[in-house]
Amino acid sequence: MSEQKVKLMEEEMNVYRVQGFSCANCAGKFEKNVKKIPGVQDAKVNFGASKIDVFGSATVEELEKAGAFENLKVAPEKPKRRVEPVVIKDKNVYRVEGFSCANCAGKFEKNVKQIAGVEDAKVNFGASKIDVYGNASVEELEKAGAFENLKVIPEKLANPSIQSVKEDTKAPKEEKIPFYKKHSTLLFATLLIAFGYLSQFVNGEDNLVTSMLF
Repeated sequence: MSEQKVKLMEEEMNVYRVQGFSCANCAGKFEKNVKKIPGVQDAKVNFGASKIDVFGSATVEELEKAGAFENLKVAPEKPKRRVEPVVIKDKNVYRVEGFSCANCAGKFEKNVKQIAGVEDAKVNFGASKIDVYGNASVEELEKAGAFENLKVIPEKLANPSIQSVKEDTKAPKEEKIPFYKKHSTLLFATLLIAFGYLSQFVNGEDNLVTSMLF
């Protein structure tokens, strides 16, 4: 087979799903019949997948006529689109202050997309945020929202004072005071009473020391 013919066959290959195969021999017979259709250079049946690759030109009616011995049904298989993954770097999230309506948010998004260096942008009206894919300065973003005097703040810097406020509102740690210092008066009084009873027992109740302790 010449190189030119191979190229032609590759360009004109069409895949069809086939319903009704009862056996591999029937699939082989169908393939043989399809090859006889004028305009078909070659055909290849995949019995397991219930498909046929047709190299050349043939209508569905012609294919079903080739499989009429088993009442086969043929349907073109839609080509699968290969979606290449799109990797967008430099995603930045900004808080937006000043939105008055969803239409204004949409207009702002459209304006941001037109900034040089921005690949894409997506506004979240409910959260008052915009995701910017690409490079854009705050000044450029606010210029894009100048029609509504929007204020744009990078999300990481949106609440710079939160941490400091939390730190300021923390209750100061209470300094621990030793038990003997906190209750020194009570301990001193208890000792005096104890020494008083001891003096009373040793020196007697009328003793001067005992009287002073009590």
